[in-house]
Amino acid sequence: MIADAVTATPQANIQFLEQTYRLRERSEILRFLNQYPALMPVLLEAPDKIRRYFPSSQLFLQVVLDPELIDWVKLILSIRITLNPKEAVDKQNPLDKN
Repeated sequence: MIADAVTATPQANIQFLEQTYRLRERSEILRFLNQYPALMPVLLEAPDKIRRYFPSSQLFLQVVLDPELIDWVKLILSIRITLNPKEAVDKQNPLDKN
């Protein structure tokens, strides 16, 4: 299973993800990206855009399953920050727009 995801996703992209993001359940993330390869360019581009607003933040990727909905799965990109809530929202709003 994971071998299929690794072959479908170029190794350089996987290495970039591993160096840039903390991968929670790596095999699930690779399987998800194998199923939705159009997300890879977004994940490769996102860190530069995020770091403009949150320069010292940690980035996490995680696949989440909804226990109440069959086959409902999504990939979550989380940003760990150390700002107070107002500062965080003030930076998040322009990030969302851009």
